[in-house]
Amino acid sequence: MITVLSPDRVVLGGGVAAAGDLLFDPIRAEVARRVKTTAIDEVAIVPAELGTWAGAIGAAVHGAEEAVGRDGRSVDVRGVAAAGPP
Repeated sequence: MITVLSPDRVVLGGGVAAAGDLLFDPIRAEVARRVKTTAIDEVAIVPAELGTWAGAIGAAVHGAEEAVGRDGRSVDVRGVAAAGPP
């Protein structure tokens, strides 16, 4: 993906981010070994700022966004899980 997208930054989140340089140093070395078409020294490989909570926070935000209708008004979601999708 780095070769195709040429990003400025690759962010790894969730529980894996807690490993720190123990995991990030080998990842950076392997990316440098494999990626030849992008200036890899200009691509930062960093842990997510939310750390181990990134997935949970993302799920909560997604759920909150889904609970609001397209017109910005709240949607009554009671019974939706039991009834299934429309």
